[in-house]
Amino acid sequence: MNKPLLVVFLFLLLCSDVPAQKAPPVQASTDKSKILLGEQFDIVLGAHFMTDANLTFFAIDSLQHFEILQKSKIDTERTGQDIFLTQKFTLTSFDSGRWQIPSLELPGTKLKTRAITIDVAFSSPFDPKQDYHDVKDILSVKKPMDSNWYWYVIGAILLLLLFILLFPRKKKEPVQVLDANAYRTAINELQKLRKEELAEKDIKTFYVRLVDIFRKYLQTGKGIQSFSKTTDDLALQVLNLNLTSDKYNELLQMLRLSDAVKYAKFTPASEENDGALETIRKTIDAIERR
Repeated sequence: MNKPLLVVFLFLLLCSDVPAQKAPPVQASTDKSKILLGEQFDIVLGAHFMTDANLTFFAIDSLQHFEILQKSKIDTERTGQDIFLTQKFTLTSFDSGRWQIPSLELPGTKLKTRAITIDVAFSSPFDPKQDYHDVKDILSVKKPMDSNWYWYVIGAILLLLLFILLFPRKKKEPVQVLDANAYRTAINELQKLRKEELAEKDIKTFYVRLVDIFRKYLQTGKGIQSFSKTTDDLALQVLNLNLTSDKYNELLQMLRLSDAVKYAKFTPASEENDGALETIRKTIDAIERR
């Protein structure tokens, strides 16, 4: 519990010892009496009740010259039959001057809190004990010598840009290292694909993997950038490998069938799937023998 709440509880506890008390006493306290514009401060409201009957508390929505930034939940403390209610409000003000938080009446009673005066200032008050800084005379400053060095920098940059535009550096073609085991890898992957019987489970994935095996063989074994090519581009590149017309036509039909499966949702017969795999194998064999 913070310090303002503790002060209110002690006050209310002392008030509860008065036997002639019939109505709940009320109390309001703040942690600051002077603030700067926009500075926050807290006000704590408290009430002491003798029984649970007719428990009420202050209802504050706004205060003139002040803004309510935050308010806590109503805190309840019990000591025997006595009940203490407290609530904290965080306020600020953007109106300079001396303002009062008016006395607040507890609903259902005629009891009111005391009015509290808050001074709101623009800035901290002047401290006469601070060191005094006298105004010094104006000092003359020598005018620096004119310098045109930046023109030389601009000229050098322009010459450099002109040289780069007229004599661009030639990009070195990356040296591709072919895989000597590309053929064996492709044949092993085709055998693995046949054993998985993927065509019966997922026909689209079967043809994607089948064509990828062929593309990978061309790229790693023959240096043909086949993965970035469409089916038509790939067919033109394979044409440069000097396959026989029969082998080339079989491969071209197989690639067309693969596109139909992947993009037109065509479902070929089981014999066509086996024939497609065999076509890729024979094409790789023919390219390798060449």
